[in-house]
Amino acid sequence: MNEPDIYIEAIERKDPADRQRFLDEACKGNPELRERVEKLLRQSDQIGSFLEHPPLEAGTAEANSPAQPEGKIDPTLMYLTSEETETSERTEFSLDFLQPSENAESLGRMAHYEILGVIGQGAFGTVLRGFDQKLQRVVAIKVLSPELAATSPPRKRFLREARSSAQVRHENVVGIYAVEDDPTPYLVMEYIPGKTLQARLDENGPLPLTEVLRIGKQIASGLAAAHSQNLIHRDIKPGNILLEEGVEDHVKITDFGLARTVDDASMTQTGVIAGTPLYMAPEQIQGGTLDSRTDLFSLGSVLYQMLTGRPPFRASTTMGVLKRVAEDCPRAIREIIPETPEWMCEIVRCLHAKDPNDRFDSALHVSEILAQCLADLDADRTPQIPSPTSWKSKVSQGSDEPQPRSKWRSLSGAIKVTALVLLLVVVGLGLRNWYGSGAGEEIPRQPSEKTPIDEGVALQQVEFVRKELKRLNPEFDDSTLKYKIENGIVVELTFLSDYVSNISPVAILTGLQSLSCEGTSTAPPYGQYESAKLSPLSDLSPLKGLPLESLACGATEVSDLEPLRGMPLEHFRCAHSPVSDLSALDPKRLKTLWVGKTKVTDESLAHFEGCTNLRTLMVAVTDVTNEGIGYFRKCRDIEKLSLAGTGITDEGLGLFKGCTGLKSLKVNWTKVSNKGLENFSNCENLTSLVVGHSNVDHYGLAPFADRKLTELDLEKTGVTDEALKLYFKSCDNLRTLNLASGNFTNDGLAIFAGCKNLEELILYGNPKIGDAGLAHFAGCTKLKGVHLERTGVTDAGMVHLKDCRQLEWLSLNSTRVGGLGLAALRNCTNLAYLNLTVNFAINDAGMVHLANFKNLNELHL
Repeated sequence: MNEPDIYIEAIERKDPADRQRFLDEACKGNPELRERVEKLLRQSDQIGSFLEHPPLEAGTAEANSPAQPEGKIDPTLMYLTSEETETSERTEFSLDFLQPSENAESLGRMAHYEILGVIGQGAFGTVLRGFDQKLQRVVAIKVLSPELAATSPPRKRFLREARSSAQVRHENVVGIYAVEDDPTPYLVMEYIPGKTLQARLDENGPLPLTEVLRIGKQIASGLAAAHSQNLIHRDIKPGNILLEEGVEDHVKITDFGLARTVDDASMTQTGVIAGTPLYMAPEQIQGGTLDSRTDLFSLGSVLYQMLTGRPPFRASTTMGVLKRVAEDCPRAIREIIPETPEWMCEIVRCLHAKDPNDRFDSALHVSEILAQCLADLDADRTPQIPSPTSWKSKVSQGSDEPQPRSKWRSLSGAIKVTALVLLLVVVGLGLRNWYGSGAGEEIPRQPSEKTPIDEGVALQQVEFVRKELKRLNPEFDDSTLKYKIENGIVVELTFLSDYVSNISPVAILTGLQSLSCEGTSTAPPYGQYESAKLSPLSDLSPLKGLPLESLACGATEVSDLEPLRGMPLEHFRCAHSPVSDLSALDPKRLKTLWVGKTKVTDESLAHFEGCTNLRTLMVAVTDVTNEGIGYFRKCRDIEKLSLAGTGITDEGLGLFKGCTGLKSLKVNWTKVSNKGLENFSNCENLTSLVVGHSNVDHYGLAPFADRKLTELDLEKTGVTDEALKLYFKSCDNLRTLNLASGNFTNDGLAIFAGCKNLEELILYGNPKIGDAGLAHFAGCTKLKGVHLERTGVTDAGMVHLKDCRQLEWLSLNSTRVGGLGLAALRNCTNLAYLNLTVNFAINDAGMVHLANFKNLNELHL
């Protein structure tokens, strides 16, 4: 038997064991053949899901015009959920089936449809954006993959199910315009700009009662139309409810890809139950007989979420969700939203009955009840809900017919739930549907209640992101990608975005809480914003909808923060970028604002007027003045304040006088004087004091006497040796010391002899400091960076650094250090950076000693 014959024979064998036995025999000794046939079988089983992806895209003015055809794939829309496939393979885009077009900007033609762009692709086929030349309208076209189209059973199944769905003609259902099978099967659908109900809930939370009734009535009406055609949707959820743009609360139900006729609603693949856990009915979880009342249970969950802002059956794990749906009642609506009327709660309770016989008898009935309630409210009447006994009537004959007992139902409850969880793990590999629905949102994101998945799946997601980032950005250094997984969810992701412009793959990490995609800036620390040598990353739109609490995207070309609106961000870092508009950030949530060396101004910061939760404020090297930082005057718990290189004055610092918990103060390169520092005399926890290039002098350090500082910067100030001896008698905790270009001498450095933990020493620009001064640091063996340019240090001084085996960065330009000095450093084998420019003590003989520095990768001569 050849491959097609084996496939056709296998697909007719519904029993898994029987099918496996047949394949064992038919493909014996030919594993490649077995693999190809099984791939076809998997894809065939998934054809029904092809209709699952609704043609929804955020509307634009040109969305309904053919004037600007898309000639390339939008990278933010190119990922399709892999719910249809059990592998992580991605089929390459192939548009060979398109006919040539006379329009040079078009991708091609299908019959009378001009193809404007590729929306996305999966194992089952391709979704195109087209323009109907006959009827002059934009449409969405779903094309079955050539591989599947070449095989009769999946081709027939696709056409059968597409035509079945096309029978539903209703104003509240996305319409199917045409179903064709030549040259390859495809269907033409309504293209509707708008947003999903899930997006509305994410933005606004609980909805007003009248809005709930209007939307609920239309959902029920659309379901009634489907049920009248003997179709059950099976996946009603907020992500599949489209609110049409420009029309108030006009509902369109999408995603009839899981729809089945009542006759085979319990059978998709042998032993597999389809749907979304948070909105499933108990009979779906238990593998029972489904009818139109299954959709009503899901409708009840949607109404519940519209009323409360949260799904009814939440739990910390997928298994927990399934157990709650099957066994528990959700939390009472009025415990969450007390003003909800009891009659509304009663409607939801009836829809949520565990036994289908105790629910409303039809979607049409529900639509009528909700419509009457809405009319009563408009007339200022209290709705009167019929008694439960009057709700019951005979369900349609098609729904009442007994179904064969599924093998799934014969399993114990524990095994059923476990098997279903295994299915959902596979589904969890999928990416978010760019339309806002699909496998990637099986359980809507809840920032406080992430739904765990198998850790192996999380690892596969990370690897997918790594590979796709590399594919889309060939120069991306994927070795910089780091991650953290908690409870089977990728919650943290870090990578350098040098040479990265497209971060679309990150969108699949739907539980991501922390993302760092900063570039490596080599620009000087002070001076106006400059775009040279920044990461090319500018588009954050792929992050829209992620539950990020922390985002670092500094040293990039990011300027538009609009995709972050509504995000629960608490920590935001975007230093050294062209960003200026910060209005997308939530002032009430934000705890860290790190926007130094940007285009931020006083006007930009007005958005934060009245905020109180900020802990870290960094606006260094911007045009911000006292007016701008004044908007943060109510932030009494600030711990880190960095205003270096701004227009801040002593008066501005007075606004933070009550911030007694301050730990870090950086006001270098400002006009701040002793008076300004007096405002922080009560900050007992201060550990970082940076006042270089300011008007601070000897007496300005008095408020900080004997503080346990880890960082001290007095570069080019009026501070002298006497002040050091008077105010800093113990410096055991010091990690960074900057005394560059100051009035200090060798004797003044004696107080730092006990700084055993010092890591960075900056003494440049002071010829008074020589070998004797450096001798005080001989015991600082943890030093990693030393700046001695333009000092009096010579070869003899280098011996004091000989035990600094962690030394990585050393600048000796404009000194008299020569070959003997380098020889003294022979044990500093970790040295990576060495600056010897304008150094006339270095000769060819001295250069020989550079061989000791095995890790040296940057040398300046």
